[in-house]
Amino acid sequence: MFKPVCNARALAISLVLGTSLALPAQGAQLVSHWNLDEASGTQAADSGPAGHDGTLAGGASFVPGQGILGGALSLVSTTGSLVNMGNVLSLGEFPSGSFSIAAWVRSSTPSTETQMIASKTDFTIQSGFAFGFNPTGGGGFDGSAVFFVISATPSGVISTTPVNDGQWHLVVGTYAPPPGVSQIFVDYGPAESTVASPAYTSNSANFLLGGVNINAQPVSYLTGLLDEVKVFDGVLSQAEVEALYSVEGIFHDGFD
Repeated sequence: MFKPVCNARALAISLVLGTSLALPAQGAQLVSHWNLDEASGTQAADSGPAGHDGTLAGGASFVPGQGILGGALSLVSTTGSLVNMGNVLSLGEFPSGSFSIAAWVRSSTPSTETQMIASKTDFTIQSGFAFGFNPTGGGGFDGSAVFFVISATPSGVISTTPVNDGQWHLVVGTYAPPPGVSQIFVDYGPAESTVASPAYTSNSANFLLGGVNINAQPVSYLTGLLDEVKVFDGVLSQAEVEALYSVEGIFHDGFD
């Protein structure tokens, strides 16, 4: 069940402007936003300034009215479900050299494989990032959210809060280049893990929701629902994560 945060400013803004409000971001700037509110079809529209629309594959489908805010995207890994945006969101789209990714996820399917919320990498290369949550038997962190920046010396952050409990959770990963840090948030924070960031290098791998590239082929790695996926230029602060959680989640009436 959703547990709202006491954030009077975010609540006041949301009540005035309605459910179309995104994040009252100040430091981090929105690049892409997939609200996943389509009623049908195979295109996931990016309402952010980058305009990176995606194509649904493998039986991925929109489920109107079942998201944290409006509709959501339903994925089933056994059918190959994912969304493919193509080779977008390279480091050149982040003038600050930093970036953040945020998504609402709902999943309760135990799996022996990592569940992938989003990725821009290929398991055969040493660049990009992977964003998801641990499998069953995941080294004592079953179902914990993970955000890995992949390099010759990869570095990842792992949450202490599981996110595969059948409830909606906001998961946020942030990256700042050396000597900065990478962090991960679940719901409204504070950051649950912080590590020194490795250098980030771009690649030609496709940006995917619900999957990862293996030998240049997109492979599905998520069973569950995704909603309100956003990518930012810059590092979201804890206050911005809390505002995002409050503004979007306050409209959710609890889908059990």
